Amino acid sequence: MIFVSHPEPDREGADDFEELFAVRCSGINEQRTRHESELSRLTDQLLEQWRLKFSIPELTKKIEELEKAIGQDSKDKGRLVSKDQEARVGRHEALQHALVARKAAWEVEQKKVRALKSLQGDLNQFSTRTAVAFLDDLKQQRRDAGLKDEEWQKFTPKIGQEADKMVNGKLEAATKSSAAIFGSAIQPQPEDKLTEPMFPDEANLHSLTICQLQAESDRLAKLIGVDQQNAKRFTALTLKIQQAQKQMEGLKSQLSTALKADEETKKISLGRREVYRQVFETFVELQAELSMLYAPLTDALEAERGALGKLRFVVRRVVDLDRWVERGESLLDLRKDGPFKGRGTLRAAAEQELLAAWASGEPNAADKAVDSFIEKYREDIRAHRLDSFTAQEWGARIWEWLLGTDHIKVTYGLQYGGVDIERLSPGTRGIVLLLLYLAIDKDDIRPLIIDQPEENLDPQSVYDELVQRFRDSRKRRQIIIVTHNANLVVNTDADQVIVATAGEHGPGQLPEIRYEAGGLEGEYVRRKVCEILEGGEEAFKARARRLRVVLS
Repeated sequence: MIFVSHPEPDREGADDFEELFAVRCSGINEQRTRHESELSRLTDQLLEQWRLKFSIPELTKKIEELEKAIGQDSKDKGRLVSKDQEARVGRHEALQHALVARKAAWEVEQKKVRALKSLQGDLNQFSTRTAVAFLDDLKQQRRDAGLKDEEWQKFTPKIGQEADKMVNGKLEAATKSSAAIFGSAIQPQPEDKLTEPMFPDEANLHSLTICQLQAESDRLAKLIGVDQQNAKRFTALTLKIQQAQKQMEGLKSQLSTALKADEETKKISLGRREVYRQVFETFVELQAELSMLYAPLTDALEAERGALGKLRFVVRRVVDLDRWVERGESLLDLRKDGPFKGRGTLRAAAEQELLAAWASGEPNAADKAVDSFIEKYREDIRAHRLDSFTAQEWGARIWEWLLGTDHIKVTYGLQYGGVDIERLSPGTRGIVLLLLYLAIDKDDIRPLIIDQPEENLDPQSVYDELVQRFRDSRKRRQIIIVTHNANLVVNTDADQVIVATAGEHGPGQLPEIRYEAGGLEGEYVRRKVCEILEGGEEAFKARARRLRVVLS
């Protein structure tokens, strides 16, 4: 009925209501799904930044411990050589620091090379498979667009040649830089030339190659001349110091990233708030679209009187608060002392702080309400942490719960006198739906068969609501009613009455049914109607007066 009530141009090529609904609303629902996926991704990023922030004290402590260990190992290493070698030992230490730094720089370039080679593979994979699969899916989902193959090809995602050229150039530069930092292998100095340095003392150590620094370090180690007993110890301490320095460089890099966590958190939070608002924008869009889709029904109801005048079409957001609360309580230890101790306390807070914004608030209001709730109860929620989860796992689940929207949906339906039609008594619901059908379905001329429309209705309601509707509908279509109610037989001005009589039947057999038909003007039919139906002669007298028939 709703589908037919829309003018042909407004049906957007759909063949039925389900298809029209999908055309109008599927895009909005797909957009919501994308927003919720993005929300989940940003939540993961937010958790990572918090993890980095909380790691600052531990990273600082580890760096301090490594610096202390390196200092102690350097002292122990110095004790293994004589005092006349202290200058060479100092030079050796400087070389080790430079060697660690250059190896770190070399590893950065090596990672670039590996990443850029992988990126080349990604580009190739995208061009040969991903883009093709995307186009195939697009053609399948939008096949009604009526595009030709050559037109569809224009939708093939492509990565420009400039990207390929840039990646190739970056890879070539990183490969050269890596080779330049590492350098070429250098033969060790002969024993008779160990006192000759491989490069001037004033040379910038951080501009030399790894091979140069390693060769000079090895030369000085030999000159330092530790005895055989301490040689292994000297070498072991040297390697230990190098490893510690490398580890410390990595920790310092992590610490530098962690110190930016607050700044990154603000950026991610702004993005999260925007996406959260966009989810609620899809709710608003869907509500508006449904209202437009059902506008013909709304217009028709507004013009009605009687029972139909009390009927309204409503579109609204429904919040399954119990589901949201149950999910939250499963992540909290409700036995611990605190504001959320015991079941029900979380629900009370959500009802006060969130429910109104979720159910009817604008996108900005919903976003502010959730942020306010998080800020207000952040420490309280943390106080009820469930110990069966690791801190990181618990945090991920908590934020997924707090920022989730799957407990909210847009629904639509009918209300009768302000009450959802599903909550009406069977009798009231039955007459309302029948009246709605008779009032709205004005273009259908097919015969209509109705089985006992008066069931669960009192005679007054049958007369007041149904009789006139049937009189109006019979003008454009044939109506066949199965009934035991005199009002529907007599006052609807039935053209023909069929009296069915069931005879006796034997075991396992169906009864014989006899049918007798005629108009109400016939004496036989009037008598049979009086015998079977309620209403008595008064109903017939009223009909006779209208038809100017004299009853004996």
